[in-house]
Amino acid sequence: QPEQRWVPVEDEPPKEKKHYWICTDSGYQCECRWTNNIYGLGASDNWGWSIFDIPQYSKVVAWMPLLTPYKGGEEE
Repeated sequence: QPEQRWVPVEDEPPKEKKHYWICTDSGYQCECRWTNNIYGLGASDNWGWSIFDIPQYSKVVAWMPLLTPYKGGEEE
């Protein structure tokens, strides 16, 4: 299980292309993708948060790894 703590984006952006739990400058929280295919036009050298997953004009200020999905009471 990854450590559940908020990581300020300015201190350390994610290292892997996948989904994370994010918080925006307005306090909005949701699952969001960190990707190099931000506009759906194919991979590029520019990395960022998927604009399709967050409200328009929001700035992601912190992120954390997602929790492990529930598996019907199975212990790991």
